Amino acid sequence: MRRIQVMLVLASAAIFMAGCASGQGYTMNAPELSTVRTIAIVQVAGMLDSAAGGGQVAEYFNERLSSKGYAVIAFNEARPLLSREGVEPRDVETREGAARAGRLLGADALLTINVPEFGQEMSISARLIDTRDGSTLWEGSGSGNTERVWTTVGGAAAGALAGAAIGGHGGGAVAGGVVGGAAGGLAGYFLSPQEQSVARKVVVKICESFPVRY
Repeated sequence: MRRIQVMLVLASAAIFMAGCASGQGYTMNAPELSTVRTIAIVQVAGMLDSAAGGGQVAEYFNERLSSKGYAVIAFNEARPLLSREGVEPRDVETREGAARAGRLLGADALLTINVPEFGQEMSISARLIDTRDGSTLWEGSGSGNTERVWTTVGGAAAGALAGAAIGGHGGGAVAGGVVGGAAGGLAGYFLSPQEQSVARKVVVKICESFPVRY
């Protein structure tokens, strides 16, 4: 029993290994950016594990921009409205599309997000578009390492050991270990504590240079 308890602690510890993150941003047009009050998050593109994951990344940008004094129209509000009006994500990359999206949303600028890598290696970039002329006001990018393999293995190991402990000895222990391992592996994967943590850290790094609105 003591051996199982020790192994559980070690396996669980793997789940909470912290990932690393870096990022930076650049203001392209400071005078025009200084007039921006309302920002709408209108696009999340790239490779994501799930639609929910894209929404989480958008929410992290929402948090950072709001903390800097901007009124932010959330992605889960802006995107459905634009879709109903026939504005596709790629349309906001054009001058006419940006202007139309800005009028529909009442936004001074549009934020587009791209996640070309999302897994053990993660990269995120963002661009702020002026709704008046489609020009780029600001852009940033960053990357991080989630160490997901440790999350999955740690979760499976912890689940298997827990199942074995519950099942006792002999056949019950084996069955408990198999069931617990499967459940633990799924828990380690779907919870994705490193993915969430590192994605947030990357966004924070990217937005450090974003001007504060007073």
